[in-house]
Amino acid sequence: MYTRVYRILVLDDDTLALYQTMSVLKQRDYLVVGAASVDQAQWWLGQWPIDLLVSAVRIAGVGGLQFLTAARAQHPELAGILIGAEEDRSIETDIWRHGAQLLVRPFDPARFLMMVAESLAAIRRRQRWPRKSLPQGVAVKVEGAQGRLVDASYGGLRFEFDGESYDLPSPMTVEVPAARLKVRAELVWSARARNGISSLCGAGIVDDVPAAEWRRFVDRLPQPE
Repeated sequence: MYTRVYRILVLDDDTLALYQTMSVLKQRDYLVVGAASVDQAQWWLGQWPIDLLVSAVRIAGVGGLQFLTAARAQHPELAGILIGAEEDRSIETDIWRHGAQLLVRPFDPARFLMMVAESLAAIRRRQRWPRKSLPQGVAVKVEGAQGRLVDASYGGLRFEFDGESYDLPSPMTVEVPAARLKVRAELVWSARARNGISSLCGAGIVDDVPAAEWRRFVDRLPQPE
């Protein structure tokens, strides 16, 4: 059984909001620390192998997304959840493109904890199964819709397709016609692409998939140059 305790850093220069967020996280068995400034957050990053950064979108001196991307130079597997206001939805696509999630206040604590669990589960998958990026893409069908595979690992995949992500069921069927392969996957996250037309989605392979066949397919994928 996987029993490692996850470490979460909360960054918010609003002290009340900081402690409210921390109090929700402490309902679970996480190690939680808080920082009311960028300097404090950087200190914690130097002391601990942080798994998840929960940061306000707007912090004095630096944006939350900017701080997250900079912190990944030290912690490449660092996951991120950014907490903001309704007007911050304008940058939601950028947040998704950096593998983070946006949570708008006021938020439901149960939904927040679900997002945290999803983010930490994604870290576990990445650590166990390194991904292969596919800059040229591989043609796939997702529930019959045409799309392209943009990266894959033994445990999951990321794809782009035309349409709204909320139309996808979970689990879903993903077909790779060139490999004559069909798998079932659960939707982990989705976001609108920058072009406003297509959607980006991340999915985890479900347990009843023919794992050996999928692994052989991933092994055959070309390594990016």
